[in-house]
Amino acid sequence: MNIQKKLQTTIDNIKSRCRNPNNDHFSAYGGRGIQCHWNNIAEFKADMLDSLLDAIKKYPNERLSIDRIDVDGDYCKENCQWIPIGVNSSKDNKGKSKSAAHKLSMSLERKGKPQTSARKAVLDRVHENSKKRIVMLLGGEEVCCFKSIIDGASFIGAPASNVHEIVARKGYRKTCKGYGFNYLPNS
Repeated sequence: MNIQKKLQTTIDNIKSRCRNPNNDHFSAYGGRGIQCHWNNIAEFKADMLDSLLDAIKKYPNERLSIDRIDVDGDYCKENCQWIPIGVNSSKDNKGKSKSAAHKLSMSLERKGKPQTSARKAVLDRVHENSKKRIVMLLGGEEVCCFKSIIDGASFIGAPASNVHEIVARKGYRKTCKGYGFNYLPNS
């Protein structure tokens, strides 16, 4: 991978999505008020090069993409990370509240499942004020919400396709590792 080219292409695309009304994706970014806090490649490189190099080590055989942790937040160092493209493209929903995440953590402890750092990372990314979210059920009771199927699947250590089958094809799969999943309607 040509690191300089990756950084340049990424910052050019971000700036165009956020600042150019003629960009096909402007309405989903700049049109929604999402801003790019970098003005040039030097600023972007200073903030994001180290995390790109870390991501390359973590995902050596994956194509990487910039990801906004809070999908309604700006492009800035504090809200961006590098992740595999397939993971990034599936993120579009926000979860519910950290109190629900706390309930889930307690539920897992009661079931004898330790809270790993990976699970904690997922919990830390659960956000408030969702329009649409994935809810995780245990015994028919809502225990946690996630902003994406990927996050829910990562939390329980299951393939995202299994969780997707539960959400998208109601009745085809009832549970995955004992947990149910569902979309909550827009509020």
